[in-house]
Amino acid sequence: MQANKRMPSKSIMPTATAQTWIYFALQEADAVSDTFKRWFDASNAQDVKNVFLKMFDPSGVGQPTTLMTRWICERDDIKGACRPTSNAYSVYNKGQFHFCPLGLTKPAADSLKCADLDGFASMKMKSVAFTMVHESTHWDQVGDAALGKHIGDVKVNGVTANGAFDCFNLSPSDKLVNAQNYAFLASEAYFKKKGYDDDLSISPATYSGGWCGIHVTQYQKNEPGDGPQDNNPEYQLSVCVFDGNGVLLNQYPGAPQGTCGVFVALNGQPQPIDTALPNILYVTAGAVDSDAVLFNYGEQNWGSNDQEHHSKFGAYDSGSRQGDTGFSC
Repeated sequence: MQANKRMPSKSIMPTATAQTWIYFALQEADAVSDTFKRWFDASNAQDVKNVFLKMFDPSGVGQPTTLMTRWICERDDIKGACRPTSNAYSVYNKGQFHFCPLGLTKPAADSLKCADLDGFASMKMKSVAFTMVHESTHWDQVGDAALGKHIGDVKVNGVTANGAFDCFNLSPSDKLVNAQNYAFLASEAYFKKKGYDDDLSISPATYSGGWCGIHVTQYQKNEPGDGPQDNNPEYQLSVCVFDGNGVLLNQYPGAPQGTCGVFVALNGQPQPIDTALPNILYVTAGAVDSDAVLFNYGEQNWGSNDQEHHSKFGAYDSGSRQGDTGFSC
């Protein structure tokens, strides 16, 4: 779905791209996937589906619902509500919305490539279709009708939950009534179909510099057992990165408690950890248990035995060891 920058005074917007997004989002909700759980609580999967089903009919070839053909994009700023930072706004009880000038500068979704995005969920995922999914959930014939309560723009301590990090960290009840969460789910579901990594972390849009911390759990090779990290011929690592104020920069939905997602670390091959920090952190496992774990951030290179970086790693116990280190950020 793309906006026409020379719209008539009233137009029913074409809906192809955003409807495709909603179709993919419905699939994620059906599977209660990690992609879904990034933006909503698993217990709310049917509620989220009910919202999207107000907009999209998946039966047959799949198409917009009759309801959505009455959703109108106004050419004019009918409420005088556009601000320099506004993408769009809705008149939620009348099925009207308007794209502000800033919103029309957003790219078309199909023009975005994986290389244009961050290695974590972020505002670089925004597009014209993203805005349209967001605005459509505001309509009372969609959100209110599906949930019995309005889908708005949730604020926490007076600040709108707009960025990925803030949306991810909302309570389950707030996620369900925050329009941006629906847009992020639909957007990520779409990019996942395009081959974008579906194991995204959530990182705040900003960070506090100074001395950043790292907590590592390293799982031994070929450790017997029936756990998810057992019987693997390679080392596996969980790496949690914290900013200068101790804020976790790479959260994963559904990750085991105390971990930030677990990945296989092949001997000597640096593994990238992408966060809001300006540089990518690389972590490298050695070949044997006695080898240090190596780290690189920008021009800083150090190991898990480097005291200048306050490295402190324990011995292996029951198939894994844990350690902490840090770096200037």
